[in-house]
Amino acid sequence: VPSSELGMADVLRAKGFTLVTRGNLVEPLNHELNLSVEDAITIGRHLAADVVIVGVSQALTSSNVMSGTIKSYKGSVAAKAYRTDTGEMMASVVRAAVAAGEDATQTGREALSNAGALTGEDLAKQIMAARQKAASTVPSVEIEVIGTGALKNFVSFRKMLGTIPGVSGINIKEIKPNESIIVVEYNDSGETLAEELMLKTYDSFGIDIYEVSPKRLGIELISN
Repeated sequence: VPSSELGMADVLRAKGFTLVTRGNLVEPLNHELNLSVEDAITIGRHLAADVVIVGVSQALTSSNVMSGTIKSYKGSVAAKAYRTDTGEMMASVVRAAVAAGEDATQTGREALSNAGALTGEDLAKQIMAARQKAASTVPSVEIEVIGTGALKNFVSFRKMLGTIPGVSGINIKEIKPNESIIVVEYNDSGETLAEELMLKTYDSFGIDIYEVSPKRLGIELISN
């Protein structure tokens, strides 16, 4: 796994994002992925991800040398983030960082990791700003979901939400160990959304809608 990806992932996790990393896709397929933006969005949508990040990174040696053996390396990362529901680009970042050392491999990885961390910081800011902008212009219903520790059930629930007429986007607002708050871009009321959810069939779980109001629902996922 590229060091830039690890550096970026650590920062995004610290900012509250839940990640499906490239390794989760590469290892089962047993080969590297060189995806187009469209393919990445399709895979992200299949995994019920809100956002996909596509990018490239490289580490290059510079001409700076100290004591004959210590060299500096520049790590560069260019990344873009896209909404999976609309394909809209939410963020675009290009960052670089420099590290110095005697071991070329280790120092190159350090430079990439540092550049990845800087990229993650900027991506998080831009993604969160894009979400806030969307939330201010599109009607939405906030859903508190309990039982998200059973990740398979939570993924299935979000996929089902996306099939309801009038739902144009689903964004995660807050994540706790067994509870999440999601914001559903929806052109009707919370009461109507609750009625739609009650008509759906869920394979491995059921739902208990314990709170209903025009702008907010409280739902517990109950495993069968």
